[in-house]
Amino acid sequence: MIYISIWLIFALIGAGIGHRKKKVFTGFLAGFFLGPIGLILMMLSKPKFMCPECGGSVEKDFSKCKQCGSSIKDKIIQPDAPIPCSHCGELNQNVGEKCWNCGEFNIA
Repeated sequence: MIYISIWLIFALIGAGIGHRKKKVFTGFLAGFFLGPIGLILMMLSKPKFMCPECGGSVEKDFSKCKQCGSSIKDKIIQPDAPIPCSHCGELNQNVGEKCWNCGEFNIA
């Protein structure tokens, strides 16, 4: 029972690291299956960046979004940057979630 608790702790820590890099599920799995090695791998992994048009994940060096095809050169959103709501303009943390102010779905 103690071993399961330890691996679950590693999984939750991995999910926490993954949350900062927009890779929560990957962090959870890496922490659970690889333990401390998974945590190190998550700390060394690159964060995901977001397309300003559709909110899809893109690599930092790409010039077009692979999901929507829009030009993203010099417009990539940093992972932790606040994003204005498309309806009311209030700053939110993530595209694709409901706005904390107006409750509408934030599309970018």
